[in-house]
Amino acid sequence: MTNEALIEYSMQLGMLRILLNAKAISDKEYSLIKRRLMQDYEIYHHFEKIDEKP
Repeated sequence: MTNEALIEYSMQLGMLRILLNAKAISDKEYSLIKRRLMQDYEIYHHFEKIDEKP
């Protein structure tokens, strides 16, 4: 994967997270779109910090 593709993937994933946090999309929609992005960019593993709620 090129650096440009990695940056593009990261930006799209970031925007997707913003939509999720704004409640513009559901958790299910987030997961489906994220999975599709991972397929499109050939990402096989994604490690993500899980925000803990107090």
